[in-house]
Amino acid sequence: VLGLILAGVGVALLAGGITFGVLSESDVAAARDRRLTVSDAFALWTSSNERALLANLGLVGGGALSAGGLAVLLISALTGSKP
Repeated sequence: VLGLILAGVGVALLAGGITFGVLSESDVAAARDRRLTVSDAFALWTSSNERALLANLGLVGGGALSAGGLAVLLISALTGSKP
């Protein structure tokens, strides 16, 4: 059960990381609009950086938890014990 929980949470974090990555790219594209004021472009740039940080954390954390869950499942399968 532990392996499945870890893997499930990891996949959810990966999905969140991908979502924040897409949102970050959207903010960057919007900030490049030359019709924006400097303060609006800066606000979008700041938002993009915050979302990129969340994307990186989600991808790294999700990958680590997914790998850990998979390792628990594989080890328990190989040893014949319940995870």
